[in-house]
Amino acid sequence: MAKSFWVVILICSLCLPVCATENIESLTKRISELEKGNLVLHEDLARTRLELDMIITLLQKNVSTIDAKTDGQKKELLDKTADLNKLLVQETTAREELTKKAVADETAHSAELSAQKAQDDALQTTLATTKKELLDQIEALRTQLSRELAAQAELTKKMTADSSREAELNAQKALAASLQLSVEGTKKDLLGSFEALQKQLNLEITARQELARNSAAMNADLANKLNVLTKALVELAERTPQERVSFATAPPGSHSYLSEILDQQKLNRVEIYRLRIVNAAKGEITASRDGGKTWEAIGHVDTPVETITNEPYLPRKWAPVGVVAATAVNAIAVRTGFDTLADRGLAFSILPQMPGGAEATRTTRNTRHLPEGTMLTDIPAGSGIFGGDWTPIPGNPVSIETHDGLQPIPIGYTPKTHDVLVMRVLQPKDSPQAYIFENRFGGAVSELGWDGHEKAIGKVLKPVFGIGRLDESSFTDAGRLSASLNGLLEISVAPAGKVGGFEILLYDKGMTTEMMRARFIPQWMVIEEFDAHDPTWEGIAPLFLAYLHPSWSSNDWDSSDWLRLVTSRVLIDVRINNGNWQPMPKLALDADAKKPLPEWARTALKDITHVRILLPVPPKAQEH
Repeated sequence: MAKSFWVVILICSLCLPVCATENIESLTKRISELEKGNLVLHEDLARTRLELDMIITLLQKNVSTIDAKTDGQKKELLDKTADLNKLLVQETTAREELTKKAVADETAHSAELSAQKAQDDALQTTLATTKKELLDQIEALRTQLSRELAAQAELTKKMTADSSREAELNAQKALAASLQLSVEGTKKDLLGSFEALQKQLNLEITARQELARNSAAMNADLANKLNVLTKALVELAERTPQERVSFATAPPGSHSYLSEILDQQKLNRVEIYRLRIVNAAKGEITASRDGGKTWEAIGHVDTPVETITNEPYLPRKWAPVGVVAATAVNAIAVRTGFDTLADRGLAFSILPQMPGGAEATRTTRNTRHLPEGTMLTDIPAGSGIFGGDWTPIPGNPVSIETHDGLQPIPIGYTPKTHDVLVMRVLQPKDSPQAYIFENRFGGAVSELGWDGHEKAIGKVLKPVFGIGRLDESSFTDAGRLSASLNGLLEISVAPAGKVGGFEILLYDKGMTTEMMRARFIPQWMVIEEFDAHDPTWEGIAPLFLAYLHPSWSSNDWDSSDWLRLVTSRVLIDVRINNGNWQPMPKLALDADAKKPLPEWARTALKDITHVRILLPVPPKAQEH
């Protein structure tokens, strides 16, 4: 145990450049984990010794069987000797009878006997010689049999000794091989972890060096872009509101999309329903599936929104202006503009009523419940427009209802009391069947078509191994989306009412200050494009715009409209150790954030080799 301890200390000292930010407590935990692994190794060795004892017992039984077979062969040789003796006796008896008969014939035929005496003498001599030869042969056979029996006994004794030595030698070899495999496996795991961390560190160093080398060029480029942006803003201010909205709703940046996802940017969408929200105290929230001809009441506004904010979610700047930037079981965000100085998107949020009522919701403080730019509703989290039957999809347009009809919200729009907001929930008419993530370093991110054809569109930079406390997961079920943002997907592994989940994160979002640690802890899968020089995926289809949104209800199968409901949901399943597809394993954590995560949570998903996000069946509705 002491030797293992110092080996761990040596490995930790080698990893010190990578683990500079870790404290003594995390090192102690790692040492404890390695000692636990060493204990498991000793237990495996004990089981191996027990198995070897059983093998030795079996070999001893086999030796007994060989002895029994040797005794049988010995008995068989003795039986053959007895048969030869009987044959000799019979031949001797026959010759004696022949001699008696010859004597009788000699009495009866003395003349003939005299004539044949010489012949008889010769025959007698021949018989004597033959008898002697037979006796010599019998004696030789007996001597040979004795030698063979002695040799057989010696061979049996030697075989028994050799078998024991061979069994002991094989046991020692097996034990040594088992120890070698265990040591090699542990060494390989440690080296793999070290190489992965070293690779990540090298990438970071390379990126920072590249950033340092290009800082002057970047500053000059930024100055040029600011000049261009200033001119564009001056030109934009002179445009009509309609022209400004057309300009603002274009995807951010100058994406030249990869061929792998080019088709998904040609959004041929259809309206599946629309939402109407009166921004006033007790204002109605209604929904329509027939283009606004009839409306169904689904809730009310508790507190209207009258401000916008650039806090706290930095990457929502990637969403187009005037659309839904994010949907979750406990929030909806709408982007209205861009804060140039802070490099952040401007937005307002719509929140559900959390457990405990409106007052409890107002006092909640986390990244989903904003003190500024917030509309509060009486719709419970995980239902209605918050992950229920009426949830919008990132990228859906948001308009203001006027006397002249629906008008897109302008750049920099700040909601006013009694404004009527309309969200047209549009879904691509021709969507793929699923997206598959190969959960390993360098694994493929693939699109699966309805024809069964699969094509790779990206890669996994870092796989997910564990789960964490995600508040949103308690408002949906295991194997469901709990949030769909323009750079992140959040997936629940916990049953409804429990907490537990993981996130699929775009690498560029992982480079932001608020998500930097996601690249090193096990609860996040980080994905990216095939090539670091390719255009990035932030805020674009298919994974982070127009396709995916949280949607689930425990009553789907009991509804009279069950077929539409079941086929309109996003579902996530997995493969474990490259096996068949199966439902997401249900795992839950203690919701108390003050308690540390249990050790098993960090490796709860280590055996999952593939994650599959199944999309809704494409809708049959009027073309947008």
